[in-house]
Amino acid sequence: MQTKEFPNYTQVKSRLPQWFWQTLRIVTLLLTFILILANGTALPADLLLFCVGIRAQTSLAESLALDINRGVLVDAQMQTSDNDIYCVGDAAELPGTASGLWSVANEQGKIAAAALLGLDTTMATNHETKTTPAVQLKVGGIDLKCFGSLDENEDIKSYTGGDVDQHQWKHLLLKDGKITAGVFVNAPLMANAVISALKQTDKKLSDEEIKDFMSRDSG
Repeated sequence: MQTKEFPNYTQVKSRLPQWFWQTLRIVTLLLTFILILANGTALPADLLLFCVGIRAQTSLAESLALDINRGVLVDAQMQTSDNDIYCVGDAAELPGTASGLWSVANEQGKIAAAALLGLDTTMATNHETKTTPAVQLKVGGIDLKCFGSLDENEDIKSYTGGDVDQHQWKHLLLKDGKITAGVFVNAPLMANAVISALKQTDKKLSDEEIKDFMSRDSG
């Protein structure tokens, strides 16, 4: 039986024209994310994830001489420093409330509309309601929900889990048995259960409840 000898890389390279390797290099670059740092260092990556926040567009408010900080300053009725002008959404800044979330902007719009109708309705801050808005992202292959601050210290208990094959990650943080923060990637059942429990502001989780949460979406 005759054994067929396969050419090695050097032999293959010498047999193929230069334009082929140039094309292959271009295609490879197009399929690779490259992060270029300020010092010129280039870092190849399979995925780049940006978390850059938002910046309010305040040029119109500035032209109207409204009070501005990071955004257009408003009171609990979404009224600006000019009593005839209201501001809602990403451009509005009300201390104690989140910005950049559709659910918050929607609520602000309702508050502003009620104020314009003469109704005595105000926008409650997170501190007053003791709630933490959740951020949600759903794109191809990724179901992400998160809330709270992930800063850990000796008073915070951290629980993590996940499944590499399912591209899944779970991270739950508690202080004195109460939920303070969480990140859930492709773990919708746990995310929904934890967020529901979060709304019960005085609820303390038992070890069994924590174990039950962490077991969801598994297998």
